[in-house]
Amino acid sequence: MSERKRTKLPPEWQKAKSLTRGIYRLHTPDGKYRYGFAFPDGTFTSFSSKHPISLEDLKLHYRAEVRGRRDQEMMRKGLGPTLEEIERAKKRRWEKFKRLGLVLEQEEDAALLDD
Repeated sequence: MSERKRTKLPPEWQKAKSLTRGIYRLHTPDGKYRYGFAFPDGTFTSFSSKHPISLEDLKLHYRAEVRGRRDQEMMRKGLGPTLEEIERAKKRRWEKFKRLGLVLEQEEDAALLDD
């Protein structure tokens, strides 16, 4: 039997509830709405909101972030969109986050720390 590879979560995510693949609701004692994304490349990001966010909206933002990260990787390899196109797409994603009232937290990017 083959075991499915599990993403190793950061220590502060140990009480997180998995909503779907890559999307988590983080445990917060203060009652805020905190969510986290675990990306296929092994990196994580978390954010908080004043209001609950629907799973559908979380999925849309997760897919947009994965697509953005994939585009950046393609650009590093000399393929895919230009830097200007990526910056415009990134700006659109951040504007969507702001419209939902999200506050982004520090991103832990293990892949970039190795460089």
